[in-house]
Amino acid sequence: MDANDDTEFNLMVQGKPYLASDPYIGRVATAQRAKLRAINVQLDATKRTTLLHDFFTVTDEGESAWEIGIVEPFFCEYGFNIHIGNDTVFNTGCVILDVCPGMTFAHFSHLEFIDFCKP
Repeated sequence: MDANDDTEFNLMVQGKPYLASDPYIGRVATAQRAKLRAINVQLDATKRTTLLHDFFTVTDEGESAWEIGIVEPFFCEYGFNIHIGNDTVFNTGCVILDVCPGMTFAHFSHLEFIDFCKP
């Protein structure tokens, strides 16, 4: 297998059967895991937002500031198959298996709702 051949990767992102052990896919997955580790350990909110913006596919880039809230740890496989709208919130331990494209989370603001709980 050629480590520079992206044939299997292209099949994967088209939602078609692919060889998961392909070396090219392995390189992409390793690079994305490194980015995800950096996101999960970043404590500075501004830097974290920049990392998240570069990691995901942002679908609502308008005049409003793009915000996303992720309570770490957050896990996914690739990130670029996840489409995020403004003001999206993922809670603790969220896992998104985003091998295929089309993982879309539209505009949502946690701040628009009142949270409550009962013992």
